[in-house]
Amino acid sequence: MTARDDSVAILHGSADNSLRWVWLSKKSGTITIARVDRGGFFFSDFGAPGSQDIAASLPRLWSSQLAGVNLSGHATHHLAPPSMQSIEPIPKAEVIDPCKTEAMF
Repeated sequence: MTARDDSVAILHGSADNSLRWVWLSKKSGTITIARVDRGGFFFSDFGAPGSQDIAASLPRLWSSQLAGVNLSGHATHHLAPPSMQSIEPIPKAEVIDPCKTEAMF
């Protein structure tokens, strides 16, 4: 999924158990619109698809992160080796909770 297609990818950071929502915009390229990590959560609405659903899920996911829950099952995409530059989808069967953004994939 190297082409920008106006969808949102959720990436998991294994080093810090974070989640990052990245808008793959045809017009603007790759834009980070939200992030959950140990320090809190961040959201910036650039007009990405599903922004309201993403914003609504952030407090719940941050609470889970603070409770020590592994958030990797929420990721919908991963960075593909070897260059780690291409964002590729994870098979839907492996995604346990798409954070209410499943219609975008």
